Amino acid sequence: MDRKRKNFIKRTVRIIIQIAFFFIAPGLFQSGFAAVRHITNSVSTGTHIEISGFFIQLIVLTASVILVGRLFCGYACSFGFLGDIIYSASKFIQKKLRKKVYTPSIKLRRRLLYVKYAVLAGIVLLVYFGLYQNVEKYDPWEGFANLRAFNFSFSTYPYSLAVFGLILVVMAVFERGFCIFLCPLGAYFALLPTLPFLNLKKQESKCIKGCNLCERRCPASIDLNNEFETGQECIKCFECTKGCPVTNIHLAINPDQKIIYKILL
Repeated sequence: MDRKRKNFIKRTVRIIIQIAFFFIAPGLFQSGFAAVRHITNSVSTGTHIEISGFFIQLIVLTASVILVGRLFCGYACSFGFLGDIIYSASKFIQKKLRKKVYTPSIKLRRRLLYVKYAVLAGIVLLVYFGLYQNVEKYDPWEGFANLRAFNFSFSTYPYSLAVFGLILVVMAVFERGFCIFLCPLGAYFALLPTLPFLNLKKQESKCIKGCNLCERRCPASIDLNNEFETGQECIKCFECTKGCPVTNIHLAINPDQKIIYKILL
């Protein structure tokens, strides 16, 4: 199978999965982070942690990240899917108007990776000290939920919609910008350990010297030169595999770098 056809099949499968999750479980991201806030609040107040639907969803998401990495971020998160749509539209408009798409530098993208940890820490501290209700009106998930319900009344949630609008701008400028740089749930996922069941392997000896196309295509600018990527900054979007001139990135299941699912990548 030629590379162009393989990339088309991968892109189509990913879009189908994203659309399915967008309609079947659009609030999974919001539910997961609601559980993080609930646990933090319970710890701060010394109350019993309620085993709610939110809590169970967080456990499922946590287990999936430990087992297969942030595949949820790459394929199932409705916010990530929205980001893909916004960025694709932005690229199309830029190509029409400027003939060139703005590409943030690798150095900038790597520095911005740490912003999401500050966002997570800030929210956790606000919840812990009982101050979250003071900023809850700025919660962008409320704005997203209302738009998803086709409620376009700006007066209902003006602050949350304003913050949501700023997030859309980030999505338009950076590919997967929210997921990589701002998502508090993504920061939580990135702090989790991961088992070596679905990692990316690159045989550097087969690489073209000075190419680094995989690094430039990765939204998080992850350096695959260590040959075996196990970090949780990887959202398993597999953009790094597209366009590799020597088809040199595959999925691997352990540090011995046994290749699996080669046909997929």
